[in-house]
Amino acid sequence: MTFATFEIFGRQYRATEGDILLVEAPNAEKFSDKKGEKLFSDPILIEDQNSVFVGSDAKKYKISLEVVGFFRSKKINTKKFKQRKRYRKFITTRRSFVKFKVSKIAKS
Repeated sequence: MTFATFEIFGRQYRATEGDILLVEAPNAEKFSDKKGEKLFSDPILIEDQNSVFVGSDAKKYKISLEVVGFFRSKKINTKKFKQRKRYRKFITTRRSFVKFKVSKIAKS
């Protein structure tokens, strides 16, 4: 079984072929209409059964990712409050996620 460590949207993930990843993305809305589209990523580290490839050796591999879907989390409410100062602030946010499937880890 081959494991790959790679970077998407500034975060590193470790996966094998067939894994489904939930990736938090600041601009995930642009993936809402790209279901089934393929993306490619360069690995940082490849772990084979008996060997480990890092750096330029790992760059010989390509990771193929397929967009499975896009969704947003529940709304998160946050409150700021200062006692006796009439200061109250309510902040809400919703995190956006893209669901990827690792379809292939192969030498390029």
